[in-house]
Amino acid sequence: MEDSRGPQSSPGLARPGPAAFVRAAFVPAAFVPAAFDSCAAEYAGLMASKKAKSAKSKPAPEDFRSDALAHALEKQDIAAVALALRHGTTVVPLVKPGARDNPLDSGEVWTYRDPKTGDLALLLFSDAKNKPANLPPGVGIYTADWLRKFLAAHPITTVFLDIAGPHPMQASPDEILKALDA
Repeated sequence: MEDSRGPQSSPGLARPGPAAFVRAAFVPAAFVPAAFDSCAAEYAGLMASKKAKSAKSKPAPEDFRSDALAHALEKQDIAAVALALRHGTTVVPLVKPGARDNPLDSGEVWTYRDPKTGDLALLLFSDAKNKPANLPPGVGIYTADWLRKFLAAHPITTVFLDIAGPHPMQASPDEILKALDA
């Protein structure tokens, strides 16, 4: 049975597609193209694939890197390291990553405490690939402002940059703070 509103469905038959619903409820059949059903299905598929991609597109730890810091450490250029830290980012190991849905939760930073002296060291990396495997798997990427606040708030005695190589450096927190404030 068909009237000016388009095809009608009866109980027990397959559910009509979106075009039939639009035709039956709102718009005369002449104004709804037949391709509407396929467009609606394509759109639904697109949205489902976007959700799947967003779940898969979480950055891998290997995607975290600071090219400027890596180049400065390679040259062992203290001024370039200072510049890279001041204007770039650095990779930091995390005990516990922050909650993805809370931008204020930056995670819990992993530090090393020397069992003999109790000294606390902060490890910074130019690339997540340079982080030793025996450290916690989580990493975060942080700015100079974060580094300045972290060093001011914690009793860090030394800072290691790319401790496992390929081009390690070591500095005191005071030297790092001077470099950040220069």
